Amino acid sequence: MHVFNRWATQTGTLNYENDDDPIVSSGLKVYDSPTYITGSARFVVAKRMNKVIRTKEGRTHIEEIVTQFGWDEISDIQSSGLYLTPGKLKLDYNGTTFRLVDIDEFGRPYNTNYRPLGLIEAVFHREVSRIAD
Repeated sequence: MHVFNRWATQTGTLNYENDDDPIVSSGLKVYDSPTYITGSARFVVAKRMNKVIRTKEGRTHIEEIVTQFGWDEISDIQSSGLYLTPGKLKLDYNGTTFRLVDIDEFGRPYNTNYRPLGLIEAVFHREVSRIAD
């Protein structure tokens, strides 16, 4: 993993799906529309790649970006109510929406006072809408 020294050169909009109080009907969560907490963040795009994986339907194209956030940026994000939770956080970057799928804090939780490395790596996949038959 390469740590970039041109720090926080990109900016994107973060949308966090805030579903703490869903409407529950017959044991299922029901939404009129998901509620979002929105904010912006600075980060570095460490890697951008395209993958093709085999699925039941054939092959699926996945666009992936790996970003690096600094500890100070993470503190600012969390103070506004946004959290790096895989599956709940979306990133709007260059007109494309990506969803957080994985984070790497390099063996240390990022909510401690001792922050040895100074960054966290987050993996986002481009969001694809599928139409069911």
